[in-house]
Amino acid sequence: MSDVLEATTPLPDRTLRYADHDDAVVDLHLPPGGEGPLLFLIHGGFWKAAYDRLHTRPMAAALAARGWTVATPEYRRVGAGGGWPTTYDDIRTAFDATLTSTLGDRAASEARVPGGRAASAEPPTPGGRAAAAEPPTPGGRAASAEPPTPGGRAASAKPRRTTRPTAVVTGHSAGGHLALLLAADDPRVTGVVPLAPVCDLQAAVDLNLGDGAAARFLDGDPTEDADPIKRTYRAPVALVHGTADDTVPIALARAFALWHPETRLVELDCGHYEPIDPDDPAFAAYAATLDSMSAT
Repeated sequence: MSDVLEATTPLPDRTLRYADHDDAVVDLHLPPGGEGPLLFLIHGGFWKAAYDRLHTRPMAAALAARGWTVATPEYRRVGAGGGWPTTYDDIRTAFDATLTSTLGDRAASEARVPGGRAASAEPPTPGGRAAAAEPPTPGGRAASAEPPTPGGRAASAKPRRTTRPTAVVTGHSAGGHLALLLAADDPRVTGVVPLAPVCDLQAAVDLNLGDGAAARFLDGDPTEDADPIKRTYRAPVALVHGTADDTVPIALARAFALWHPETRLVELDCGHYEPIDPDDPAFAAYAATLDSMSAT
């Protein structure tokens, strides 16, 4: 864990501002040639002020080398002016500013549903089979995930451009929670790849994950609007989670896949932090899942 969180952080190519508070910044890591499909990468840390975007810079640089334009937003966190709904409001504002900067005003101004909720959203129904959840292959790789190249890199694999501007959202841990909410609310998201996400907020409260982090994030507010498992998704969801994760148990991901059987669940033979380390084979499997999302 400490190796990942304390790794050398490559500086971004550009930094955007999206509001007037101190945390209202977005780092941009550009691919070779300076242009590629957008990947909006939200850092985790159980929404706590002690953790910021800097620990995601090595993975952002590695993903940019694969052809992505990687945007990593900062946001207000619990203990520094954040919490529900402020933290999520920052993410939505940062995403809008990022689209304007990277894709232009036309993409950023595409119609949204008033109030930020999909008018056609229907409550999820329990009892769905996890038929769409892909079982891990021997060694912890999902059958549909592209195999990593030797050394855990696939630098030559460049995501393909599509007619509609690609805007894939991803996030680790609490960042995966925020990524799922953004995908549920913003029709401009073309796909979402949550990584070890807190995707069942009520379960996180009940299990006291992060020493009560979810309860402090909500600060007494109900979980309904803040809970990804209770939301409806139009964009494809590919959820990546380690079977040995003892920080955010994989049971949350499997429950999400039961409620949302269209979800692609990629189970890896790893813990919570290995997939955000560019030197770990688990990162290569996660990156391949991102690349496949760009090609859909």
